[in-house]
Amino acid sequence: MRERVREVGVLKTLGFTTEAVLWIIMAEAALISLLGGLVGCLFAAGLCTVVRSATFFQQLRNLTLEPRVALVCLGVAAVIGLVSSFVPARAAARTTILDALRYSG
Repeated sequence: MRERVREVGVLKTLGFTTEAVLWIIMAEAALISLLGGLVGCLFAAGLCTVVRSATFFQQLRNLTLEPRVALVCLGVAAVIGLVSSFVPARAAARTTILDALRYSG
């Protein structure tokens, strides 16, 4: 979040509240985590296809990625993104406009 301190300062200068900045940062983190979860689900589905087509895995012929499992994984990814971004987002959102615009990091 240090590299985005000036961005937070600009948002606050434009009139965004501390809570709005907090939710913007957390929503972005959740979206990035969700996209990562989607890539992981696509990779898992592809891997299931490869394993099913391999002749040396006879006991795994019925291996599939259930849609319900994929949705749970996507939900878990989004929650992890929200939880892991809360503390840094709160610290960034509490930064004053003056401190954020002065930041030279």
